[in-house]
Amino acid sequence: MSAAKDMAYAQLVAGLMLADGTVTVAETMFLTELLARLGMDASEHRALWMTSGGGETVTGTLAQLDAERRSTLLVDLEAAAIADGIKVAEEQEFIDKVALLLADY
Repeated sequence: MSAAKDMAYAQLVAGLMLADGTVTVAETMFLTELLARLGMDASEHRALWMTSGGGETVTGTLAQLDAERRSTLLVDLEAAAIADGIKVAEEQEFIDKVALLLADY
């Protein structure tokens, strides 16, 4: 997968983490592991946080993903939401929004 598509995927996961306005240590660790799985380095990790929440819509970001990434996204979003042991309403709302949008693909 291309670096741009990996970044888009990671931005969606980071967007979930930002949904409640608080990013916990456990969520940061989850994201670090995800980025390593995607083959992203520390500079891309920093760039991710600088660009997350920067105005790109969820719809626009989903459009950048291929079918394989879209098929695994909800699993990673659910895992990210419970990484700290607590899934808050804002995180569930984000997941529900993504699930609804994924139905169009």
